[in-house]
Parts: sequence; structure tokens; C-alpha cells
Amino acid sequence: MDAVTFWAQNVNDDQAIENIRNALADKCPTAQRLLGTPNPQKIYGAVFSEDSCWYRCKVLQQTDNFHVSYIDYGNTEFVSRSALVELPGELQSPCLAKKYKFWGFNVSTDQNSAHFLQVLCSSPCHSCLCLTK
Repeated sequence: MDAVTFWAQNVNDDQAIENIRNALADKCPTAQRLLGTPNPQKIYGAVFSEDSCWYRCKVLQQTDNFHVSYIDYGNTEFVSRSALVELPGELQSPCLAKKYKFWGFNVSTDQNSAHFLQVLCSSPCHSCLCLTK
């Protein structure tokens, strides 16, 4: 990911997000753990390391751990097999986060990305764009 690419949710999806969050908190603690090889088209539940809450994800890659993408937020991380559970059909709905890119900007290196973000977030007219989860 670079400094001009980001994930966002539609503000009208706030009730859907809350419903999914509640369903995950209810179903995931007792759901069946992932067995075998994950299906890249299937949505799973995973415990996010920063808050220990359950989120929907897709498995991007499997090595010693699983590289997952949290489909309703856009972030990724590596999780252990024990952090992944099977989700029921009602939670196999489309992702709520969409990927966007600022049009007309080009950032070529990680160093330029950091500088771009610093300039963007320090400018009063762009401060509304600098949101964190």
C-alpha cells in the first residue's frame, strides 16, 4: 500500500457494520476452527491482534501463519491457525470496505510516501482526510 491508496466504508453502512460486529462476537468464540487448507474465495473470522476482537477476513496467503485481509476495513496481518474460524452463510456477504486512490498523485518510494502523508496531514485544508482506525 502506498500513501495515496486507502480503504473506506460507506457512512450509510454503519448499521450493517454494527450487525456484523455483533454477529461475530456472538458466533466466533464457539465456531469451528479452520481445518485443512483455506478457500481463498471464502470469508472467515479472525481475531485482530490490536484489539482482540473478531473481524471478517479472507486468507491471502498461507505460510507458517496465515496472511489475512480484514474485508470490512482493508487492513492486513498475519494470524495463527488458532485465530481463524469458519463463518456461517449469513456472514458470507460482500465486504464493506472499498479501496480508493487519490487521483492525480504519484508517490514512488516509501520515503516519499512518509513525506507525502506528513505534508497532507499537517495541512489545515486536508486534515479531514487523515483519519485513523
